[in-house]
Amino acid sequence: MSHKFKVKGLSDVRLRSDGAEVVLEFKTAQREKLTLVVPGWEMKNLTYQMMQFDRQAQIKREIPADADRASLTIEAPPPIFYVVGLQGVVRPDSGALDLQLQDVMKHEIQVCFLAEHATYLFQMLLQTQKLGDDDQKPN
Repeated sequence: MSHKFKVKGLSDVRLRSDGAEVVLEFKTAQREKLTLVVPGWEMKNLTYQMMQFDRQAQIKREIPADADRASLTIEAPPPIFYVVGLQGVVRPDSGALDLQLQDVMKHEIQVCFLAEHATYLFQMLLQTQKLGDDDQKPN
């Protein structure tokens, strides 16, 4: 039968004068005292295992992040995004238009327009065209 105890801290360590045993006293999370008697000949093995555990924990803390791990970074375009390159794909199955825009600094963003967005954008483009024609008419 095994029992698990959460240990709060080591409260006392005693060594028998002939080195035959080591007594370790712990305080548990339930404020009880737990006494562990370890044979002297096992202390070397216990110490070695504790050193190995500590070394493994140290290695885990020092390992840098995996370079191949996928990450997502979202960089917002500048407030005014002058488009110099434009590519588009129509997705008839979803009624959407995918655009890939590129600015003068070679930053790229991808935008997906639904049918109503594309209609609105087209109307706005027509409106700017009409405004441009009005400016060129003679008075």
